[in-house]
Amino acid sequence: AIHVLYASAPGSEDQKNANSKLISLQRTNEAWQISLQLVSSSSNYQTQLFGAQTLILKVHEHWGSLDAKGKANVPPTLLSQIHSFLSQGKATKEGGNLILEKLTKAYSASCVRTFPVSYPSFVSDVAALLSPSPQNPTLLRAVLDILRHFPEEMGIVHISSSQRTNMENLFLSQASEKIISIGRFCLLERGRERGEWEQVRASVYTCLSMWLEGLAVSEDLVRALFGFIQPAVQAIVDGQENECEGALDFLLAYFSVLPASDSATFQDVIQNISPLFKKYESCKETDEDTCVDLMR
Repeated sequence: AIHVLYASAPGSEDQKNANSKLISLQRTNEAWQISLQLVSSSSNYQTQLFGAQTLILKVHEHWGSLDAKGKANVPPTLLSQIHSFLSQGKATKEGGNLILEKLTKAYSASCVRTFPVSYPSFVSDVAALLSPSPQNPTLLRAVLDILRHFPEEMGIVHISSSQRTNMENLFLSQASEKIISIGRFCLLERGRERGEWEQVRASVYTCLSMWLEGLAVSEDLVRALFGFIQPAVQAIVDGQENECEGALDFLLAYFSVLPASDSATFQDVIQNISPLFKKYESCKETDEDTCVDLMR
């Protein structure tokens, strides 16, 4: 049915019938296990992708059908799936990055629904993904995807404001040091390397902007992230296509949470972003798209 769904002409009866069968499958309790098998056993990326997408659907829409034990088992099961996917090198194959992104989203969604009550080791387990090779770009992107999805998923799940505050505080206390460490390595130590490192740096900026926009970050964390302004500005000035949008999002998110009373930091920020004004002046007559981005 998955093959027919993707191979048939758009809107054809065959495609409609295949889609109907797959939707019916996704609604069953067996879909949890079937989806895991599709991701782990199939060599076809479309089949793996369907399995990963179904896992997101199950967490978002069918979470209530699980008992307490079943809910507690989902995060470690999904993390094991991510470990296996990475260790087998599937992330580097056709469609691998997209499948991995779906798996990390499903995992983060399940973690938000179980952290910290039944899954207190969430952050340390995520950090352990890097243990085989702490400087591996693919592993770093997987960790960054998981961490960036967390605030996004917190905006979806229905919890009380006090629960949300407690969860945010605990998550930030455990994860802030890790994100700063990854940021320093990717943006400062590997800040000029091209190729896959450009995608990793883009993931860093996206993760940071999601945190700044979606979580009640402390002033200490905001100040700790100050050192990432200069590489973000440089990525924009250099016209790094893969990084520009994420770098701009990070800068905007950073300015929105910078304490108004922190005048010294404001002065430093203005000095650091001054190259953006020069970039704007140099391209406003020749590069409209870049100018529109810089106007943000």
